[in-house]
Amino acid sequence: MIQTKCSVKDTFDVIKKLKEEVKWFTSHPQFRHFFHMPSEKYLKLQAMWMLLMRTIRTEEEEDVAWFTVNGVPIRYSMREHALISGLDCHEYLRKYLKLEGTKFVDYYFGGLKKITITDVEQKLLSMKTACKALFFLGRVIRGQAKDSGPVDPFILRIVEDLDVCRTFPWGRLTFEDAIKNIKHMMELLKGEVHPACGFPGFIIPLEKKRFRLSADSPCEDCPRMCKSRFTKSSRKGYPLEDIYAALGKTKVINSVLVPTLGEETLLARIIDEEPECNPEGSASDT
Repeated sequence: MIQTKCSVKDTFDVIKKLKEEVKWFTSHPQFRHFFHMPSEKYLKLQAMWMLLMRTIRTEEEEDVAWFTVNGVPIRYSMREHALISGLDCHEYLRKYLKLEGTKFVDYYFGGLKKITITDVEQKLLSMKTACKALFFLGRVIRGQAKDSGPVDPFILRIVEDLDVCRTFPWGRLTFEDAIKNIKHMMELLKGEVHPACGFPGFIIPLEKKRFRLSADSPCEDCPRMCKSRFTKSSRKGYPLEDIYAALGKTKVINSVLVPTLGEETLLARIIDEEPECNPEGSASDT
């Protein structure tokens, strides 16, 4: 079973109570879409677990993950990531790892040797917008296995300048994190099923659509993560036998995501690439 701290609902339930700072998120060119997602308490990750257990090892493409289901290859590239999340996937600024400073965290957390999400949450009511941004980034964008673990150093620095937080290519960062974590998990599992395995960071784009239904989104330019919700279930997750039964032996599975005409406009705005030709036999997603 995969475990994650990427809790969008719980994180935004906290942020929505801080009325003055909510506008920063709802007007953010990238993060505003998280408020448009269907409110779902639990992420049902069993299908994602099944998918990750079918990762194909490749040597040629370091920045792409491939999975195989019933013999059909399924691609997860930055293009898929951008199409689902709507996050900016442009190139980083030069020396982005050295962006901003630590005056903010030194001032508010200077007495702590290790800053955790628990520490940040305790100060949310008494601190400015930068603290709320830090809470969101540390819980959704680069969430760790436990709230008691140290917040990522890059996240601590970038909240020093909220304008940079608005324009930073979070899609590129979260995609690279996902590829790194997929490869790490494959090395860790070595083809065997473990009782539990933590998957840090932003995992929403890896959820399988086969167990999701269409949902209304509040704006036309919403990415795909806003346009579907999990099918109803009396449990927190789906039994594995239901997942295997749904897949069956079908080979009618789309290998890549093909954007609609409207989504081509979205991609042109958030990713640097030439438009792809639609592969024969492919349509949308899995």
